[in-house]
Amino acid sequence: MKRKWKQILCGTLVGLLVATAAPAAFAGNGYVTEVEAASKKAKPKLNKTKISVKTGKTYTLKVNGTTRMPKWKSSNKKVATVSKTGKVTAKKAGTAKITATIGKTRLTCTVKVKKASTGSSKYTKNYTKVKKYLNKKGKVDSDGTRYIEKKIDAHTTAILGYDPKTNKLDIGLAIIDKKADVSSAVDVLVNCSKSATAEAISAIFGDGNEIYATAKFNANSYTGKKDVTFRKLSGSKAPKSIQKASNATLQAAIAGANYILSSKLHMTVKDLGFTAYQ
Repeated sequence: MKRKWKQILCGTLVGLLVATAAPAAFAGNGYVTEVEAASKKAKPKLNKTKISVKTGKTYTLKVNGTTRMPKWKSSNKKVATVSKTGKVTAKKAGTAKITATIGKTRLTCTVKVKKASTGSSKYTKNYTKVKKYLNKKGKVDSDGTRYIEKKIDAHTTAILGYDPKTNKLDIGLAIIDKKADVSSAVDVLVNCSKSATAEAISAIFGDGNEIYATAKFNANSYTGKKDVTFRKLSGSKAPKSIQKASNATLQAAIAGANYILSSKLHMTVKDLGFTAYQ
């Protein structure tokens, strides 16, 4: 029995010696035991060290190789911001460095923000479609504008045209009340494949007077329900009565263009960049 215990004890000791000596022996030959591999900690690493993002777009950075939550910071918040979860939001064109800090480890990603295109291939295609239709079906004005018109009622006419000089669509509306000797009109020049900015010109005639006002607004945020600010040709803000009349005509003009587009081209003003229109 004693002899048997001695054999077991000797076998255990030999096994322990082999187990402790093996790592050193194998390490010298380029082998690593599973215990050593598990004990080696992976270094934290960003999934990207350089990214390019267009204004208005986002990208989420991630830190691999750690379960700890990093602290995020942007070197230029005007160019790009970063949330607690690593979500980067591009603000304006430029370069910013996003830093993730984990303990004493600092990881950096260079973010290059590019200006987003104001137009799109979709708008370009749609504008081309409208221009082709107007060139084929439209009448020619004295200034070279191709246009079609639609009578809305006895006093109101909606107009959709293309101005070759500015390469913009001309959305117009004319209201003529001969009995009251009052008339008003508005023209909206826009080309969202080039710029989201629309320019409106309002004209009101009555009692021998002529009043003009202009407005600039973003086509992609125009709902058709909220007023835009019209100004006199001098630059000062137009009186409330002119604001009200000009906005009413503007809203009717966009609605008229929407009607013409849907009936003639199976399109809406949303297809031309008025994405918020209701």
